[in-house]
Amino acid sequence: SKVILDSGNYGFWKSRMKVIIGGIDVMAWRAVLVQWTAPIVVDADGVSSLKPEDTWTEDELKKAKFNSRALSAIHCSVTKKTFELIQGCETAEETWDLLQLHFEGTQKVQNSRKDMLASRFENLKMDEHESIFEFSSKLKSLSQEAATLGKKYKDTKLVKKFLLCLPVKFMAYKSALTVSHNIESLSFGDVVGMLQAHELELESLVTDTRKTMNLALTCEKKNSGSEDDTDAVERSSKRPEVQCFECKGFGHFKTDCPTVKRRELKCFGCKGLGHTQLECVNDQKFKKDRAMIAEEDSEEESEDEEILNNFVTFVGIVEFDEGHAGSESDDEQDDDDDLVKSYRDVREALLRIGLENTVLAKEKLRLEAMVEALQAELQAEKKLSLESVSLMKEKLILATKADMWEKELYAEKEVTAQL
Repeated sequence: SKVILDSGNYGFWKSRMKVIIGGIDVMAWRAVLVQWTAPIVVDADGVSSLKPEDTWTEDELKKAKFNSRALSAIHCSVTKKTFELIQGCETAEETWDLLQLHFEGTQKVQNSRKDMLASRFENLKMDEHESIFEFSSKLKSLSQEAATLGKKYKDTKLVKKFLLCLPVKFMAYKSALTVSHNIESLSFGDVVGMLQAHELELESLVTDTRKTMNLALTCEKKNSGSEDDTDAVERSSKRPEVQCFECKGFGHFKTDCPTVKRRELKCFGCKGLGHTQLECVNDQKFKKDRAMIAEEDSEEESEDEEILNNFVTFVGIVEFDEGHAGSESDDEQDDDDDLVKSYRDVREALLRIGLENTVLAKEKLRLEAMVEALQAELQAEKKLSLESVSLMKEKLILATKADMWEKELYAEKEVTAQL
């Protein structure tokens, strides 16, 4: 893709243009390095003048051609605003130097930029979530940016910086690497490749560990389900040993006692409790008498049946009241025992929760203190980084001003010399 020069990508543009112009021809890049001049001739009187183009030699034509090609490549890769700076230049070398001076500044400005890049290089750190590929690319691009300014980092320095910035999870492999290899002889690419392979092994190990944990949780759930079934079987096997406090029978609790459930039954015929309509004595006797008595005696029999009905119903109620009164004392005793047991269970649970809360409160205080310490350390590092950047910017500004003053002084000296 075509590269267009702007105020923020000069280093990138410079590297690309070197390749593009060198790809045209070696003579084209030589025209950038060595200024091309038009051929001249000297007459008999010693006066020099431009040589007519139709008399140029083949070598002179070739040099002029490759100068034009290099100049054309530069013109086609700048914006309109940048082109206004170089539109008066006739040679590729003059154009290249003018752009370099405009975007990179004088030697002092370049030195200040080198110092800023060196500060960024020293403060560069690898985050825990960053991959080896991402951090190595960041480190390599920073070294290439410094190379465009004339400062080259050797592979040994890049390897040491790279190993120094590794997070805790790579410490074991870093120790093994320094013991088994000579760091001075390893290239940056080799170290990055070995650490990328180790990173893949760590990722696969984490994946296997997660699968094992999920399998363990599944087995634990199955075991808990089988334990619940075992408890249910044990409870069912112990049921014959259980005694009911209501009827004094065995094999059931008070809540499952048939005597208690029978008391809740209500007859829809006599409205009494403790039996159903099918079992009601009054209803059966009433049906039998109706079949034997004639129609003319129906009114008298109905009165007798009403009296008998009330009498039997009263007897059923009296029997229930007697049975219920006999079991009130047992119910109260059971309720008291259940209340005491529930109170003990609640008290033990509260004590256990209180101890757990105490431990959690201590852990919370410890973690809060650790967080505050880490935040203070982070703020201190940020402050130092900001101060370093501010100093570098101030140094760059002062270098620019010094360069301007030198130019003014030089201009004044020339004016003074002419006087």
